Amino acid sequence: MKSFIWPLLLVATIIWASGSNPTNPVNVSHSDKIIHFLVFGLIAILIVRMRRPVTWKWALITFLIVSGFGALDELRQSFTPGRSVEIEDWVADSLGAAVAIAFYKSLPMFSNLLELKLSTNSRQESSSEKN
Repeated sequence: MKSFIWPLLLVATIIWASGSNPTNPVNVSHSDKIIHFLVFGLIAILIVRMRRPVTWKWALITFLIVSGFGALDELRQSFTPGRSVEIEDWVADSLGAAVAIAFYKSLPMFSNLLELKLSTNSRQESSSEKN
């Protein structure tokens, strides 16, 4: 699968979820901000990895894309009954993107870990080579 598929699928999932009416809202303090932080950090990682080498210019463009999407998603929620715009959600989205990109760009151990190829079964490789 192409590398752009994964961030698009995650973005589509967020759009679907934020457009649905929460039937059972749970008030658990600000734990949803952690979810925003982590999910938008993941989106940022998936996007920033699409271009090699990862320059600071590309990192900034990625941040602006992810932060902009977070703002648009919050605005879109204002049209969904039972949902509201929360600036704190957008801040968590943007911080998650910024931290993830900074870690990826600045910490080689972090980026190297994310770039590790998972080993595959050698039988599968040899059978696919025969075909």
